[in-house]
Amino acid sequence: MTTLPDSLLEGHVRHYANFAEPDRTRMLAAVIKNYARSVDPSDPGRYAQWQAAVDDLANPLNEDLVLSHARRLAQRTRPPPKFGTGSLLSEIGAAVQQTAMTAEEQLGLALDMHEHGLGPVLTYAFNLWIARAADPKTVGRRLTELTVMGLYRLAEAQKPPPDTTLIGSGSAADVIRTSGRVHKYPRNYAAREVLLPLEFANYQVLTQTCLHDRIATNAAFDASTRILYHDYVPGDDGESMLRSGFWPNRQQQKDLRSLHGALRCELPERRLVLDLHPGNFVWDAARARWVLIDIGPIPVVGSEEYGVDSFTSYYTHTWLNRLDREHAEPIRSIDYSVGSRPM
Repeated sequence: MTTLPDSLLEGHVRHYANFAEPDRTRMLAAVIKNYARSVDPSDPGRYAQWQAAVDDLANPLNEDLVLSHARRLAQRTRPPPKFGTGSLLSEIGAAVQQTAMTAEEQLGLALDMHEHGLGPVLTYAFNLWIARAADPKTVGRRLTELTVMGLYRLAEAQKPPPDTTLIGSGSAADVIRTSGRVHKYPRNYAAREVLLPLEFANYQVLTQTCLHDRIATNAAFDASTRILYHDYVPGDDGESMLRSGFWPNRQQQKDLRSLHGALRCELPERRLVLDLHPGNFVWDAARARWVLIDIGPIPVVGSEEYGVDSFTSYYTHTWLNRLDREHAEPIRSIDYSVGSRPM
């Protein structure tokens, strides 16, 4: 399974204390904003209080501003959590399970973790409260994985060289093309330390499977620069097709079904969780097949979006209904749009 061992995941959670103050401030602001999304407008006083904080967090951020909102909104009615006496993942999971599932109480727990120098977990994402019906360690692992792969995208931002040909940009990496090669430059801590190294590990796994001709070739990873390389795959991606008003044609649908069958076989066996949205599929017309151009990992939390048990349900939900769902739910996972650093 290409994921983080418990010890490394715990190390990343503890690394939060080493981030610069502006990065910790931005992450705590994002936690506040995402918990605000759970507050029902049917309680107008409470809703107005949270929305006032969200509006304020659109301004340039500083530590005092964010902490004042966090402390004003948070409630901490449960006993203070204890961290560092045993398995950190189990301790985090137990603390979540012992905390009421409200924005105020869960923000209180996030504030406790922030004050302990631990990356705060976010228990409201994908427009729902994340289920707690599991053992504490599993809960802690899934939530800290979401923090490290998701929230840590707000830490240690960096840009690619200015004289490069940018062909794509996401929340994790800037994608550069030079001749026949693609370079993925990490945009932040999450990409540099977790996502791109694990994507390269996924390449090493999948090249030994029946999916070897469904992924970009000649992948390489520079351990010093943390840049991931692979051969360029020409063609239109599925997301671009959908946005242009074109559905996959019969040949493309047939091939997507075939690829889906291979994914349904290989991913569970290899215990891989991939981001299978249309933008990560490119139609290689020369070979008349779909090729996955991004096989980076995603957290277990939210991976249900790309379930591969049934082709019909996957294709309908993830492809045909994608733009309608995007319109109905502009933010599906984590809202990263918090204010800038002060100049």
